Amino acid sequence: MKKKIPKTIGASRGMGRTMRVVNWWMMLAIILSIPHLLKGHEPTALIQREVSGKVTNEQGEGLPGVNIVVSGTTTGTSTVDDGTFKISVPGEHAVLVFSYVGYSTEEVEMGNNRVIDVVLKMASTLDEVVVIGYGSESVKKLTTSVSTIKADQINNQPIANISDAFTGNVSGVVVEQNSGRPGDVPVIRIRGYGSINAGSEPLFVIDGMIVTSEDFRLLNPKSVENISILKDAAAGAIYGSRAGNGVIIVTTKSGTGKPKFSYNSTVGLNYVEKKIPVLSGPEYVEYAQKAYAASGLEAPVFSDNIANTNWQNEIFRTGLFQNHQLSANGSSESVRYNLSFNYMGNKGTILTLNEDQYSSNGMFDIKLSDKLNMGLTYSTTFAKTRTNGKLGGAAHGDGGILEDAIVQYPIIPVYMENGDYGQVFSENWGTPVVYGG
Repeated sequence: MKKKIPKTIGASRGMGRTMRVVNWWMMLAIILSIPHLLKGHEPTALIQREVSGKVTNEQGEGLPGVNIVVSGTTTGTSTVDDGTFKISVPGEHAVLVFSYVGYSTEEVEMGNNRVIDVVLKMASTLDEVVVIGYGSESVKKLTTSVSTIKADQINNQPIANISDAFTGNVSGVVVEQNSGRPGDVPVIRIRGYGSINAGSEPLFVIDGMIVTSEDFRLLNPKSVENISILKDAAAGAIYGSRAGNGVIIVTTKSGTGKPKFSYNSTVGLNYVEKKIPVLSGPEYVEYAQKAYAASGLEAPVFSDNIANTNWQNEIFRTGLFQNHQLSANGSSESVRYNLSFNYMGNKGTILTLNEDQYSSNGMFDIKLSDKLNMGLTYSTTFAKTRTNGKLGGAAHGDGGILEDAIVQYPIIPVYMENGDYGQVFSENWGTPVVYGG
């Protein structure tokens, strides 16, 4: 008997039609829900608003040229002469970044503020910007050996020569004075002597110009803004083989802010801290008599005109040192300038030594257009120096007046009765003098 197999084709076709109807309804539901899904996510235009303010230092002085940038954008501006600024910012969540050379960077969130006043603080040591051969770099990013001296370290010292500022402020730099003569060029060595025959003098650069050691000596210390000492080959690589003994880069002062006139004065004394103990006149006579007696010789005979002279007291003095500077500086949107006039007088510790130095230096930076600047820097010095050619030398007769002041006989007077200078052969001072005793 044959079984009848139920037909299911019709049922399958009915299910297919049902699935198609459901799919259409789902698509229609999704399309209708799209506006509700997008609600609250419509793109809104950022509202630009203008913000103004002033940037000052810790003393309340306006800072010109401070860079102000909206964080994460290229929108920016800079402060004008009195430190004020205006800038358009996109909304209350914008952050303004204030940066200025020598000062710490500040970030300020806008919020609902329309006026923002910012006080910039001096940068810490790691944020300090130093001048190197290729431009400038912050200390924390610097990988070469560079030391710096700031203006306040120089102005607080009664120094006649700019190289004296290195003493106690810079490691690895030796400054040697050939003599106590005012106007002498000091010997400066960075990390010792680098050559036997080729010389060990460093390279001197003042405001981008390579100068001689004499020009460096004549620079008035009060005109200096900062000094950078490049000690290794990497730091001074831009100068080539000339930087083999190190580089000393000097930046002179420039003008900022409103016109200012200032007067700076330093006065000090030059004197010999300690003199070499020597015999007085009576002590010399007594010592000579004992020496002759101990040797079995006849007692020495001395002149009746013997004196009691300390020759060190006769040649040394307390000399006056003074350094005066009158300066004017300032800036506007298109011009920066600094002018200074200096006088330095230095009387040496020896009677015949002194120097009077008159100098002037200036800097002008003129902005002709957005793409063209013109700069002028000058420095001029007139020095009048009195010196003594017999100031020093090899010992045993050639040591100059310093040796003479020690070995000269204390029984010889400075002046004779007739006004002439007292000398060994002015008269018979005694047996020891005649025989060089």
